[in-house]
Amino acid sequence: MEYETYYLDNIGYNDYLQRLRSLEEDLKRFNATRSTEAKEILLGEYYSNATSADLVRREKDILEELQDLRKKGNQLQIIEKHGDDTKADIGDRLLIEIMYAPDDVEELEVEITATIGSLPNEEDKVSINSPLGRALYGQAIGGMYTYQVGERKMSVHVKQKLLTEDLPATRK
Repeated sequence: MEYETYYLDNIGYNDYLQRLRSLEEDLKRFNATRSTEAKEILLGEYYSNATSADLVRREKDILEELQDLRKKGNQLQIIEKHGDDTKADIGDRLLIEIMYAPDDVEELEVEITATIGSLPNEEDKVSINSPLGRALYGQAIGGMYTYQVGERKMSVHVKQKLLTEDLPATRK
């Protein structure tokens, strides 16, 4: 069985380790309070089966994410910036056009990151471990590339690399 490699830079690796520690601490806290909550559920008249099911669901969610991260940990490869200004690199902000269909084109500004998973509240960040990120990373500025999400194939045009002075003042 072949496993997918996950690419992280040092920042992404530190974020990965921090998330692992956080989940392990959540699990310890959960287990420490679990027996008390279970007794309250059994003895209290106002607790419902939904509350009991919620405890099981919370534990399952923590365990599944922890297991997933540990599995991915065996497939990590640490990478560094390649330093070629003619190609898309980690930390670069790019102006891209995604062509979903001939009449459906979207222009976006994105930043390439080396993380696992999505970044909540950071819609403009694209992990090199995502289909779009894999299509962009290391590619020549100005080029047109294809990528696939599920069964859907799309094209992306890397229009330009945005310099710090090109960004709005709030992003500098």
